[in-house]
Amino acid sequence: MSVLTGDNQYETMLKKDDFQKKKKGGITMCNVLDYHKAEGKAEGKAEGKAEGKIEGKKEARKELIIQMYEEGLPSEQIARIARLSVEEVEQIRDSAEK
Repeated sequence: MSVLTGDNQYETMLKKDDFQKKKKGGITMCNVLDYHKAEGKAEGKAEGKAEGKIEGKKEARKELIIQMYEEGLPSEQIARIARLSVEEVEQIRDSAEK
């Protein structure tokens, strides 16, 4: 196959132990495509999960900063606690007021 396309992914897949064990009756190009598709889905799912965690943490941090403002803490103290600049803290406060 690589002779025609210059792509050696098919040959690489044939050498993978986990792939060989799953396809005892023979391996076709369709099997290889299905395998790559499943790998891509799993990778995309993991990336999405990681991004979701990051966004969740950012949102929780914003909510905490807003709560500190509502309790009357000054911007400088909130910035120290949240490990942000005073400007960043005030931007979060301003965006919450809108």
